[in-house]
Formats: sequence, structure tokens, C-alpha cells
Amino acid sequence: ASEDTTIVVGLVGVQTNMFPRACDLAREFLKAGATVVIGGFHVSGSITMLHDNKHPAGLCPHKEPYNCELMPPECADIMREGVIIFHGEAEDIWPAVLADICSGTQKALYRGGRPDITKAPLPSYPPNYFDGFFAKLLTMDSGRGCPFDCSFCSIINVQGHDMRFRTVEAIEAWIRNVCAINGRTFWFFTDDNFCRNPCWEDILLSCAKLKTEGLDFQFMIQSDLAAWRLKGKQTKRSFVELLAEAGCTQVFLGVETVRQNALQQTGKPQNQVATYKHMVDLYHRAGIACHASYIIGFPNDIPTTIAEDVLTLQSIGFDQASFYMLCPIPGSRDHTEMHESGKWMDPDFNNYDSFQPSMRHPLMSPEEWQQAYNDAWRVFYTKEHLVSKLSQVNPNNY
Repeated sequence: ASEDTTIVVGLVGVQTNMFPRACDLAREFLKAGATVVIGGFHVSGSITMLHDNKHPAGLCPHKEPYNCELMPPECADIMREGVIIFHGEAEDIWPAVLADICSGTQKALYRGGRPDITKAPLPSYPPNYFDGFFAKLLTMDSGRGCPFDCSFCSIINVQGHDMRFRTVEAIEAWIRNVCAINGRTFWFFTDDNFCRNPCWEDILLSCAKLKTEGLDFQFMIQSDLAAWRLKGKQTKRSFVELLAEAGCTQVFLGVETVRQNALQQTGKPQNQVATYKHMVDLYHRAGIACHASYIIGFPNDIPTTIAEDVLTLQSIGFDQASFYMLCPIPGSRDHTEMHESGKWMDPDFNNYDSFQPSMRHPLMSPEEWQQAYNDAWRVFYTKEHLVSKLSQVNPNNY
């Protein structure tokens, strides 16, 4: 690059298990002369819960943020090496950050906060972006935030409990554009909880209208397990019915467990296990597949109960399941409480991928926990279950 060119490398959306690798990459880019910015849920969640909860105004009593004893040490360390940390969401202040970098007046820490996203740009995809991929899955968020208070979740402490959302007009324009480019299109509304967007009915009605115009698309969403009870204010029709008419073919559901006492303990009382079967049947009758997000390793879990619960999950009728180990994700209430009480957590963030133990379980050894987790996949995804579910697939859906 020429002398009047500033090279900025942004490591975006970095989660906890990605953070060590992000730091390694950042050091290499620094050596090459680039300015490096790291953002995402790890740094944002850690700073929010470990620093800002002690300094509500977000202010540090020291001159530099990396000299504050409450700054998460991994964030402080990488800032000392010259990497910029970005806390929160970038839409409002990213141009100002770039201006600071280009003028040589950059700060060690920037805070984007939780901006109004009504005018925020929606994702765009360069030509050939999906070349070499098995499938083309577009993503977009219609809103951010979640009103619930699950103890293992960091999203609520980064994006907040108050729902922020895009305009229906902007979403409709984005759909028209991607369909014009791609023809038949499939996307994922990445909202942590789509059904709690106050505009969910308007969005679904807009999608249904576009389908009547001949646009060819389907999509999937993430949703809580109380959404099936919702009815639209305008149409008085059910969330599930409107979702199907809009083109939704799959819901990713935060099931977490089939034991009500574990749900109560983790701050998720909105999940009512007794209604799971009825909920799945409603989605199925509407032609929507149900994908369960399921956590293994709640305090009372043991290998035998885990195996029993996975069979229960299967018998309820879930089409797919993704299994995760309970993990003290920095930015969550679980992590904060464990940090403050001095409980052991794995010091290697590489292991915080929810596929291996990163803390001690009260009733299982790490080996027993790992085996129970591995077995859950085998118990759920039997040949018989796969054949049964594939035989139900609507050939008109992806």
C-alpha cells in the first residue's frame, strides 16, 4: 500500500472460543503495519458484565481503559499490544472510528452501544460470495434484543432486553432485491427471538404479500417456546399460521431441556415442557419443521437422565436437534456469578465452544459429561429417526 493508505483490519463478531485465534491474527496484522479492531460478543459481553456492572457509567477511574483493574484481563492485554477493542454495535460510530484511525488519533476502546437500527444498512453479498459453498443461506436481522433473562445467555447483556427493529419497508426492499439477484432464495432471520419483534405481524404479512406477487423464497427463524400462543393484533390470526403463509419452513427453538425444574433454575420459566408436544404438532400442521436447541449439563443431569431426555425430545416430534454443553459464556449471568464466587472455569477460551466441558459439573466427571454429550447425538440421530423425518419432507421446501 502507498504511504497515504491506511489499512484497517476488522475482526467482527468474535465469540469466546474464537478470541484466542483472533488475537493471534491481530498480532500478525499489527506486524504487517495494519490497524486492528476486534469486536463481537466476547469483548462486548465481558466488558458489560465484568466492568460496566461495577462502573455503571462505563467510566474507568484510570486514564486508560487497559489500566483498569476491572477490565477483563484478556481485553486489557490485547489493548496494551495496540489492538483496538470495539464494545457494542458499530452502525452509529464506525465512520468516526475510521476517521480517528486515519488521523492517527484512535482510542484503545470504542463503545457503539445499542443504536437505533431503523436506518442501519442490511446485509449485501458480493458476486460469487457463495461459490464453493454446499448451499446458499442468506442472513438478515429484523430486530435485536430479547425480553427474557436466561442465565446462560450473553446476547441479552450485549443487545439488551428492549426490542429494537428495522422498518418493514426496509425489510421488504431487501427481500425484493435478493430475490431479483438470486431467483429462488432462502434466508435466516438471525434475530435471537423473532416473535418478540413488535412488528412481527407486519413483517409476515409483507412476506406473504410478496409471495402472492410471485417472489420465490423461504426462510427460517429463531423463536421462544411461547410464540405459538401469539395472535396478530390486526388479523387476530395465530403466529404459526401467519408464519407459514409468509414462507417460513423451519423454526429454531430454544428448548434447552425437557425438565421443568432445570428451566426454572436457569431463568427460563416461559418454557413449559407440558406444551412442547402440542407446540410441535401445531408447527408441523402448518408445514414448518422444528429444530431444537438443547443444553446438556444442567446441575441435576447425569448420563442416564440425559439419555432418557434425548429420547423424550425425539418422541415429542422434533425434526432436528443441536446439542450444546452448558458453558459459562463471558457476558452471561452464569459466568459473572462463577467469576465473582471464584469457581473454576477453563482458562483456555479455545474450549468455550459448547462442545466440550469448560467448567466442573457437580455430578459428572469431565469424561462422563463428554461421553453423555457425544451419545446424545447418536441417540437422537438414529437411522430410523432420519428415515422417518426425511419421508415427511415437503419437496416444495428446501
